[in-house]
Amino acid sequence: MAVTSLNPRVPMTTRSRRDGETDGIHYHFVSKEEFKKLIESDAFVEYGEYKGNFYGTLKRSASSYSPSTISTSIVPEHDTPTRLQSVIMQRTDKGSFNVALAGGLLAGRLITVADILPGATQLAYTIRPLQTGDCLIAIDGKSVGAVPLEDVQDLLRNSEQTVEFLVLCMGNDVHPDVTLLTNFLAPNSSDNEELAAIKADIRADVYSNVPYTTRAPREGEVDGEKYRFVSKETFQTMIDRDEFIEYGKFDGHLYGTAKRRPFRETIAEGENVPNDAGKDIRPSNTNKDLLRRSRAYAASVKSTSRPKTLVIKHNGPFQALGLELVEASDGVFVLDVEEGSPAAKAGIRKSMQIMAVDGADLKENGLTVARQRLGKLADEHEVVVRYNSKAFSLAATSHLSRSTREHIYTVILGRNDENAWGVSLGGGAAQGTLITFEKLDHINYIAKSRDIAEGDCLLAINGVSVAGSTLGHAVEEIQKTGLDVELTILDVKNSGTSPTLSDFVQKSKRDPIDILAAKADVLTTIYDSAVAYTTRVPREDEVDGRDYNFVSKDTFEEMINKDAFLEWGQHNGVYYGTPKKFQARRSQRASRARRVATGSKTVVQTVILGRRSDGAFGVVVSGGLEEQVLPYVSEVYDDCKLVAYTERPLLKGDVVLAINGVSVASYTARNIMCVLNAQSSEVELTTTCHLSAQLTSYRSLISKLNAKELPKELEDIAKDIRQELYTGTVPYTTRAPREGERDGVHYYFVTKEEFQRLEKEGKFLEVGESNGVFYGTSVTIHENKASSIGRPSNIRRRLSSRTQSSNRQRYFVISANGRESMGLTIGPFDSATDEGIIVKDVEEGLPAHIAGLRPGMKLLTIESTPVETVHVQDAATLLFEPFKASGSVKVTATYIPPSSMSRTMSFKSAMAHTSQTSSSQHVASSGLGKIDDIATRIIQVWSCPRSLSTALMYSFAQRSDTKVLDEPFYGSFLHRNPHLKHPMQDEIIASQPTDPREVINSMLLHTSTSVLYCKNLAKHIPTDVDDTWLNNCVHIIQLRNPAAVLSSFTEIAEVTVEETCFLHIFTLLRKFRECNIPFVVVDADKLSIAPEPVLRELCQHLSLEFDPAMLRWPAGPKEYDGVWAPAWYQTVHATTGFQPNVSLRSVPSSLLPIVQDVYPLYMAVAAHAIGHTLSPSKLAKGEPAPALPEARNRDILVWVGSGLVPRAFSGVSVFDSSVQGGDAVWEGLRIYDGKVFCLRQHIDRLLDSARMMAFGDIPSRDFIERAIFSTLAANHMRDGVHVRITLSRGVKVTSSMNPTFNAYGSNLIIVPEWKPVEGVATYDNAVGVKLVTAANRRNSPQCLDSKIHHCNLINNILAKIQANACEAADALMLDSDGYVAETNATNVFAIKNSTLLTPTVDACLPGITRQVVLELAHDLGINTEVRRVSLSEFYSADEVFTTGTMGELTPVISIDGRVIGDGTRGLITIQLQEAFHHFVEKSSEALPF
Repeated sequence: MAVTSLNPRVPMTTRSRRDGETDGIHYHFVSKEEFKKLIESDAFVEYGEYKGNFYGTLKRSASSYSPSTISTSIVPEHDTPTRLQSVIMQRTDKGSFNVALAGGLLAGRLITVADILPGATQLAYTIRPLQTGDCLIAIDGKSVGAVPLEDVQDLLRNSEQTVEFLVLCMGNDVHPDVTLLTNFLAPNSSDNEELAAIKADIRADVYSNVPYTTRAPREGEVDGEKYRFVSKETFQTMIDRDEFIEYGKFDGHLYGTAKRRPFRETIAEGENVPNDAGKDIRPSNTNKDLLRRSRAYAASVKSTSRPKTLVIKHNGPFQALGLELVEASDGVFVLDVEEGSPAAKAGIRKSMQIMAVDGADLKENGLTVARQRLGKLADEHEVVVRYNSKAFSLAATSHLSRSTREHIYTVILGRNDENAWGVSLGGGAAQGTLITFEKLDHINYIAKSRDIAEGDCLLAINGVSVAGSTLGHAVEEIQKTGLDVELTILDVKNSGTSPTLSDFVQKSKRDPIDILAAKADVLTTIYDSAVAYTTRVPREDEVDGRDYNFVSKDTFEEMINKDAFLEWGQHNGVYYGTPKKFQARRSQRASRARRVATGSKTVVQTVILGRRSDGAFGVVVSGGLEEQVLPYVSEVYDDCKLVAYTERPLLKGDVVLAINGVSVASYTARNIMCVLNAQSSEVELTTTCHLSAQLTSYRSLISKLNAKELPKELEDIAKDIRQELYTGTVPYTTRAPREGERDGVHYYFVTKEEFQRLEKEGKFLEVGESNGVFYGTSVTIHENKASSIGRPSNIRRRLSSRTQSSNRQRYFVISANGRESMGLTIGPFDSATDEGIIVKDVEEGLPAHIAGLRPGMKLLTIESTPVETVHVQDAATLLFEPFKASGSVKVTATYIPPSSMSRTMSFKSAMAHTSQTSSSQHVASSGLGKIDDIATRIIQVWSCPRSLSTALMYSFAQRSDTKVLDEPFYGSFLHRNPHLKHPMQDEIIASQPTDPREVINSMLLHTSTSVLYCKNLAKHIPTDVDDTWLNNCVHIIQLRNPAAVLSSFTEIAEVTVEETCFLHIFTLLRKFRECNIPFVVVDADKLSIAPEPVLRELCQHLSLEFDPAMLRWPAGPKEYDGVWAPAWYQTVHATTGFQPNVSLRSVPSSLLPIVQDVYPLYMAVAAHAIGHTLSPSKLAKGEPAPALPEARNRDILVWVGSGLVPRAFSGVSVFDSSVQGGDAVWEGLRIYDGKVFCLRQHIDRLLDSARMMAFGDIPSRDFIERAIFSTLAANHMRDGVHVRITLSRGVKVTSSMNPTFNAYGSNLIIVPEWKPVEGVATYDNAVGVKLVTAANRRNSPQCLDSKIHHCNLINNILAKIQANACEAADALMLDSDGYVAETNATNVFAIKNSTLLTPTVDACLPGITRQVVLELAHDLGINTEVRRVSLSEFYSADEVFTTGTMGELTPVISIDGRVIGDGTRGLITIQLQEAFHHFVEKSSEALPF
């Protein structure tokens, strides 16, 4: 050991090192032999022995050690004065500072930042953000460097909302031993003044306790004053308890400095704790006064508060300085400085106070003066600054705490008794300020989140921005409103903003979102109104004063120095500037601030317009598909009559999506105006209310949708618009036409060159490529498809089904004006409780209509009484009494687009009868779900022709609780389609109301029976009335196989696709599912085969008791038959019940194309029919549909041929070879945790099997892999999945087993299922399974080689049947010579005397899992034999297990009743199972999604 390398200040010892001690820091640890050698060489100043260990202090002369040789990784450098910084921390919403601390006096360390948790808010810092490893020296000026951690935690717990940390910057790169108090406090010649002050602080904390000693008291010494005198035994006990910071021995006596305990402990024990003044105190809730004032903090404040002058070299606008300022009562402070900015380069730092700029004192209007001075043209600016950390803390806290407040609020005002609004406004753009509330008097609040305060600023009126507008515009906007107005207001005082426009628009990174929105509104108004100045030369067609104000450079610079610009900048040597003075234009923009303040995320709204006196609606729509932009409102005239809206008034730029519920998003502007002008006195528009201008282009919208770059609230809108475009346009493609496809109808078939030319010309909204074929969506609506566009708008439907109403409340006064009736119909908003009131109908011209109430409005108050929880009958009384007594009633309401109509009560002339009218309940179910009981059930049946609809009507007519109506809409249908020629047309029209609304009202008011059954043809559904009445009914969709329909229908009427009603039925099903309207589907063929089971289930879904009388009815005409019965009902009149279909009619060849066209629609609807999945015999027996082993597999997508197909429609052609003769090959795959097991091997075997079977068309490996991955991705399947892959020889041109007739190519089928290992459909790999031996033999190569993985599995299935009969898992199959081959589904292994046996592959499939097990056994050192194995060897084996992709390794516990081994899973089996799982995890291929 070289003693010359040791630090003589560190003592030496022979004892062993304790936890936390570092050699060379706490002690030099040496052996006793080394210590004795140093004694002999006289290397110690002093040395001694304590408890058998030597201790000594080296002579300085014995060592050449220099402090500079200490590693910088252990001791930090202290030669810079900026290691001490101030950090301002703010509490989170939960009350914590989110900073974890460690160390403290009891741990013998400095208080250290152990972690900075998410959410920690550092309001300000003078050097850098707080980091883990930093040490706290003081908190709010109180010394905490070396006090117990508990005292620091108590201090923080009881501190204010913000605290100031005095921090010694250390960081994670400093060795942790530096924070040990004994190391840190060691004298160091390199300590600067700052560090010396820190150490003095900490020493004062450390030595604040009275030291302990074992010597006797001297004369005059009092125990507890200068020393605490204890015995050696007590002192030793304190050492053992680690109660000393340091201790030592002098003149044979022990001395020690004890660690101070936390205040909470000493106070609890009744001890008096001295404070700074030396007084004894006992604080009740804080220890702040018990801690010393920090000398280091005082020194840091003093040293950083001296003013100094800095020079900023900058000749540009203030915004380019990279400087963010904040003003407080103590002055102007630097809130932030951008790195690398001119301010940063000049030495400006965060938290500095700016005292003067270019000689101008900032005592008054400091922030404005600073911005003006620093924004003038000058080569440099002289700035006087100083640090003032406490004042900065207060300023930063005040400014930054804005983010936790709401600064913008909304109120809705009604006119007061003097017909005034009770507010006086001032300011405005002409005065360079926001519009301000100057005086408030007699305000009538309809709704508010808080009261308006004088000095607050007006930002929006009825959702339209007036931020940055003139006072005149705002007053005019308010005056033209009716009885109420919604105001969006800025709380100036608490937001810390200035109403002066030039100050208000200054940007800050810390602006909360509502302030940012308000600033954006102001800047938008300014940019729309102000004509910018520039020094560049006018370009062609630019007009001075219109496009820009063109001025000279000298003039521009003079304007800069006169502070004439809100903002200015320079680009390519040219100046541009926005002037402070401008002529503000009237805003027609939606207020961003209002949207943020109300929390509205609504992108779409409903607006109802009324016609003006000249008959027009007062709006103009432009854009449309021809211009390739969404149709938008280009003009809203001042006298436009806004009847109602859900969010805000209609504005220029709003996109028009639907008119009266019919989608027009892909119409031309001309067509939209035609549709609009064709409406009645009022029209409902579905429009956007918050849509970026960048997304109004069809191409941009669809591009962003395909790239998944749209916000969630816009995705559904874009999808609907894209679907309309697909429906209404004919796409282009470069592929060849397929059989039956017509150019210009299904596609435009073009060459690649022509396609590329059209793409360059902008003829496509979107293009794509698949398998080398290009596809493009045209920008032109095809005339043959134009009729298909007028479909109900899904966007409007979703808007109607919103669970939350608009934030916008409206105020109405219903005045009688001599009339007795209001003309108002109301009903319950919540049908489950009959609570809440919604307007169902309003009669035109009567008081409620004149007041502005419309259907769909939800009443909020009646005469100031809230009615959210009021029953509809009580609401009727609240409305009627003041209306009758005083001639008027005041209500507030909000508009909700109607989506459902409950049974209503009407305010007709006799309002006194309201108490006798009962409200109905809403039917709450969907699809085949059970429907809750209601008082009167209205059943609507929508059928296609010849679908036993009349027979089903006769069936329900036999019920005593039911009244039936026969096609009640037939008359109105023929009335609006006079061109149709139906038998007895005139008689039918004369027998029924021609107004469908009259029919609907009579249905909804039916009360004579508890069930009303209405039979309808689907095409009879009214199209000229609001369809929300459908929500009051439950629905049966009745249909029949199109071939049976057409073979019967042709005898009576001319057949067209329209007449079959399948398109109408499909449209109805989609509507019912999307709108959550209850329905059930009945297939006539199922009904005729098994009438009682189908009727029983139908009644169950309708919440009706089945009545056996429904099975029979009398023959002949019925009194409830329609007048058309003689022309149509001859066949059904001859029946007395449901009969099986025994028709021998042929389908004319001319109708076969119609059968093909409508059959997909039939299949789509029939998939929901009762008994759809059951065979006729099972259905007739009344057996229920079976449950799936895994419910998630009900709605999976499978791959058939060339794409994905829903499971319900995943059939293959009856001419497919797999159906004709099992002529197909297959594989199984397993998916584990995002990986696929042995994909390459499985596809290899599939392709090999196809070659062995001489398939003429075999897909590529790449195609198969992509199909597998696409199918898995579409189903979100990544784990616990089994995939069945089948490749058939394909479809034949005629039924035959001859492969020559397979002319269409192969057919790939991929079926992924949720099927975990050891699931219901697999095996128990822990307990094991039982096997039996099958009677039939496994195929031999001379008959059918088992190496071909084919789908003709009869040989295996027969064996599985035997296993099922014996209640075994599988059957063991023998080869033709009697040796074991495999089971009906898996390979099989036996273990005997630690040797693994498995049959050869002469008569079994060479399984992939089988091969993996053989390789794993080899790796594990298990002896293996692949040979013929007899059945007896399996009986006597120690262990048996099977292998397969689906079940992995499954133990076998018995064969033919013989127990294998001890009847449990064997040890080698377990070992191989574990090895297999590791192999799967390590070797499987990752999925590419």
